[in-house]
Amino acid sequence: MYIRRTTLPITHGDIIPEVTPPISVAVKGTGILAMDSFGSDFSAGGAGGKMDTGTIMEQVKVQIAVANAQELLQRMTDKCFKKCIGKPGSTLDNSEQKCIAMCMDRYMDAWNTVSRTYNSRLQKERARM
Repeated sequence: MYIRRTTLPITHGDIIPEVTPPISVAVKGTGILAMDSFGSDFSAGGAGGKMDTGTIMEQVKVQIAVANAQELLQRMTDKCFKKCIGKPGSTLDNSEQKCIAMCMDRYMDAWNTVSRTYNSRLQKERARM
């Protein structure tokens, strides 16, 4: 059985121009086993259960990161399914399993390369300001 665990650096783009905490995703075949974000355990602090602005912003960042990760995985699943599955059935044969695994690996590698380049350029732009 093929399981790949990866960390996705998710950015917010124009919504919140900062990098969020990485999202950890475990992928088994074509399904998501688990998705959790590091540092996303937020409990209400202060008197009366009020949260400060920083905590709220962190929660928003994590929620956006999780939504982006879900969209990434959905796109990857759609593209790899269309590429690798000729006739859907109750099981996948060996060639379909290998195709999906390699497709997902390539998709994640490309995503990580683009993400690193984007983050690098974003940091360079911030340094100029």
